[in-house]
Amino acid sequence: MVPLYRPEPGVAVDPEIRGGYPVIAGTLGPYDMVASLLEDGVTAEEVAGFYPAVSPDAAREALAFAQYVDGYREPISA
Repeated sequence: MVPLYRPEPGVAVDPEIRGGYPVIAGTLGPYDMVASLLEDGVTAEEVAGFYPAVSPDAAREALAFAQYVDGYREPISA
């Protein structure tokens, strides 16, 4: 099970920040905006050109969380 407030080391969820929407830890930047940069071919090291506060590790963790969310399926009730 993924911890709700820290689903990845570089991703944080806090009800006081963006209404609880997952962000890059220590920033207000939504995780999915960073993840989409990587999905579009920007390297983790180049992300700092768009978001200076985002480390390459945090960018990779945002992508990992995005892939987890995209792969999540609601359990089917019997």
